[in-house]
Amino acid sequence: MMNILDEFKQTIGPDTAIKWYTCEHIIYRLFNTACQTHNFDFLIKLQYLIRCIHIQLQHEHSLFIRHWSHKPVFSIYCGRLMTTIEFKRLKMYVGKVILMTNFLMGNLDKNKAIQYINRCEPSENEIRVLFKINIDTRITKTQPYADITHLSDYHNEHEILIMFGASFHVMDIIMNPHDALPIYLLELCAEKLEPIPLNEREQRWYSYIESLN
Repeated sequence: MMNILDEFKQTIGPDTAIKWYTCEHIIYRLFNTACQTHNFDFLIKLQYLIRCIHIQLQHEHSLFIRHWSHKPVFSIYCGRLMTTIEFKRLKMYVGKVILMTNFLMGNLDKNKAIQYINRCEPSENEIRVLFKINIDTRITKTQPYADITHLSDYHNEHEILIMFGASFHVMDIIMNPHDALPIYLLELCAEKLEPIPLNEREQRWYSYIESLN
């Protein structure tokens, strides 16, 4: 582990940040654990990594928008495990704008996203949830996003990475009786549509994300 962290310190930069985040499980786990546990002290130490990812993702975003000009609206899919408490809380956000306190990675292929989440074994108090995220490339002033397949070790995944701190309009939660997976429908929206903090911790998240800009 120390060898990997030493290499990370020596090579991290705007040209390598996305690859480090997506391909090195230790970095990925450290970052996600800090987000999930709201460890702001550790997240502050990761600000350089986040800024490097932002710079690289902005560059990839400009290329992506030109490449997808023929199809300005598309969807990506992301499966994840959630506690039943988290899922119940999601219902409170329908019709509202939320701010994502993590990077969000989704697949252009719905079936691959479903296959991934179905391989995850939920604990007694967890359920599988599928996120469907609609993206309109004609909407400006969103957080950057791009296809990062060419930067990943998994070249057949067609993954889209959305920048940390993106805002989403929560459209609906679809409970299909013929599908075991609830579908949480989101729409990427402009940063000017600022969500309203519901509590002190969320206010701290917004302040932290603003400090990255």
